[in-house]
Amino acid sequence: SGKTTLTKALMGLINFEGEICFDKKKLRSLTEDDYQNLLGYLPQEHALFTGTVAENISSMREPDSKRIIEVARLTGVHEFILSLTDGYDTFVFDSNTFLSGGEIQRICLARALYNDPSVVILDEPNSALDRQGEMKLGECITKMKQLKKIVMVVSHKGSILPFVDKIIELEGGEIINFCNKMDFMEKLKQDETKKLSFTH
Repeated sequence: SGKTTLTKALMGLINFEGEICFDKKKLRSLTEDDYQNLLGYLPQEHALFTGTVAENISSMREPDSKRIIEVARLTGVHEFILSLTDGYDTFVFDSNTFLSGGEIQRICLARALYNDPSVVILDEPNSALDRQGEMKLGECITKMKQLKKIVMVVSHKGSILPFVDKIIELEGGEIINFCNKMDFMEKLKQDETKKLSFTH
């Protein structure tokens, strides 16, 4: 329906017609430094770099230990990293085999938050998470909102709904609905009622 396409357009990763603006500043005018300060992105395809866990979180730049631990705690992956053989200095590969999909996903989420962006775009952030991982993700989203960040979440799972405020529905590349969560939930109830009446 265009969800991932929308996130890639917001990140400037694909060509698009028209304009996308952040606080009236055109996306095409942003510098690389602007991007790093403004946008944090968790893509649908989660991938590690060949390097340490700390280097992965810092996008292979010189790691700031204090900041790395802050974002690892925020994303609920700190305790897991400490359990690894060498903790944050554990070496991983881009074709890593000993980490689960959910563990990789949370390390990549920490990477997306490392530069303290104002806008965080999460494309299917709960696709590889178990129930506990989803709860930690929800806590992370809540904390980011408390820090006055804009969080955009793309998800097929309804379990993310308690942690969001507004809903965008896409169909065939078009926005068909943009409303607050309560209105969306009411619409779902009405749609379900219609389905049941047709069934009977």
